Amino acid sequence: MASLRIKLVVFDLDGTMIDSCPDLASAANKAMLEMGRTGVTVEQVAGYIGNGADVLVSRALSQSVEVDPALDPETKSQARVLFDKHYHEGGHILTTLYPGVKETLSILKEKASY
Repeated sequence: MASLRIKLVVFDLDGTMIDSCPDLASAANKAMLEMGRTGVTVEQVAGYIGNGADVLVSRALSQSVEVDPALDPETKSQARVLFDKHYHEGGHILTTLYPGVKETLSILKEKASY
């Protein structure tokens, strides 16, 4: 069998290589509280992730995976602005690499042909 030569590897960074849920949850929680709404936990936000920041924020406002269809667009917009502000100001200090990522990248680098 011929040896395998890796020419290209593509990863989706967030959710594949890094766990940013704690930072996303912190930003969503701060946005909700700043709007006078009920805060959200890391556990809740873990279930809200997967369809982009607009949906995550709408789910945080709804306190459910099912977005409340009656949510006012202006409220969603305001919440998104606050979420973005808190996410960018947070410094991503809670985001971590998933186990084995560093080692896997090292192995792939060794096997890469340029």
